[in-house]
Amino acid sequence: MKDQLFIDGAYVAGASGEMFDVIDPSNREVFHKVACGNAEDIDMAVAAARRAFDEGPCAKPGETGNGH
Repeated sequence: MKDQLFIDGAYVAGASGEMFDVIDPSNREVFHKVACGNAEDIDMAVAAARRAFDEGPCAKPGETGNGH
């Protein structure tokens, strides 16, 4: 199980470096820690999504061959 954020096609540490516990609800024990995302991480993810939308394979209608 990864403990990082998945942004722009890669696993990256959260900008803050903070982690939070993942708790198993059946026994209430911590079984993993994962990165906390903050506003900086959100901005990076939104920028990556915008680039993918603007420059990705479906950016120009008709070029994908699927009618969109």
